[in-house]
Amino acid sequence: MNRDRMREIGRVRAHRGGSAVTAEDEWQEVEIDEIPSQGEMIAGELGSTSVLVVNMRGTLYALGNLCSHENGWLDMGTLWEAEGQVECPMHGGRFEVATGHPAVEPCTVPVQAYAVQRNGDRLLVRPMTGMTEGEMEGSGGGVGE
Repeated sequence: MNRDRMREIGRVRAHRGGSAVTAEDEWQEVEIDEIPSQGEMIAGELGSTSVLVVNMRGTLYALGNLCSHENGWLDMGTLWEAEGQVECPMHGGRFEVATGHPAVEPCTVPVQAYAVQRNGDRLLVRPMTGMTEGEMEGSGGGVGE
């Protein structure tokens, strides 16, 4: 399958709520206004997909920005830094920032987590799909400032 076709499939998946990234090993830049300060989170764009960028204890993480329960915008929620979780503003469900795994009901389906690389003011991500939990913990999913 050629790259143009793969990108088109990625756009369709993104429109349906999936990831806009088409190749697991392909790093793509997240469009953000600024790198969030420690304890902050902001929404960025990865193609047509909204990505939540979180600075938790000096490490940058990236997650899909839509709650898997009712499509609430996670960037409008609360960062529970001590617990390593982000809370959806709609029903109070939470996700683990490092892995995207649901932590508090009513959320039961993970959101996409991304591995992160920082290059100056640029933030590059790729999906952590296919990584084992140990690999995700080992990579932390994030990158230090």
